Amino acid sequence: MLCAMTGTGAGGRATALAAAGVGAATLLAASELVRLRRVPRLPETAAGLDRLILPGATVELTDPEPVALSVLGDSLVAGVGVPVAAAALPVRLAEAVADDLRRAVRLRVYGRTGSRAIDVLHGQVPQLAEAPSPDVVVVSVGINDATKLGRPRLHAEVMRRVVAGARELTGAGVVLCGVPDVRALRALSAPVRTLVRLHATVLHRVQRGVAAETGAGFVERIPPIAHVFARNPWMMATDRYHPSPVGATVLARVAAPTVSAVVVGRQALTPAP
Repeated sequence: MLCAMTGTGAGGRATALAAAGVGAATLLAASELVRLRRVPRLPETAAGLDRLILPGATVELTDPEPVALSVLGDSLVAGVGVPVAAAALPVRLAEAVADDLRRAVRLRVYGRTGSRAIDVLHGQVPQLAEAPSPDVVVVSVGINDATKLGRPRLHAEVMRRVVAGARELTGAGVVLCGVPDVRALRALSAPVRTLVRLHATVLHRVQRGVAAETGAGFVERIPPIAHVFARNPWMMATDRYHPSPVGATVLARVAAPTVSAVVVGRQALTPAP
């Protein structure tokens, strides 16, 4: 009876051990983040990312009107890890979509280093109203939510609001890129990398659920690609945290079919003038 009342029985001990484990994991992650903040940051290239991109020189355009592509997100979107803007993930993504659709792509990038989902919602989504409405909005965010062990339920609610806000302001199709597999992030120590990877997987599934619920496009992980990143250091930048130009190109090629499909699907639903 005393054990049942005080929680010192088997169930109470299990609860206490679980709580201690969560507390230790949180402390470990917090100390790792402090260490990472002391590592010199690679610069953003976001200021030079907005541009008009044409498909390959020998390709005949299927439509003279460019596809308007807006990209929201974190440092991956902002171009951290690549030496020039032309090698950044949004530019590579726009190139891949241009080749897929045989159309020019007008690219606008709003990503900023360190952004979490809540930052995208309050700081980037409103900016969509300041430019001509895009055909598709791509959202790549979640790794900073994962490293800070953000609550899945809150992440789901914020991502729903991101999708709804982007649609309300632009009428565009929306694509969620999910959360990367972090096994290649050697800047994180092995214990923290394992912890963050588990949490990133949870948030990735959360985003998949939000996409299914809202009708947004979703970029699924491709396990062999994660293995390539983990086994080949040249897929990552010198900070061992962001993709290199080669890595950014690979990720763009993974996302491009979903983005192109959303553009085509949206146009199919738009009545001809």
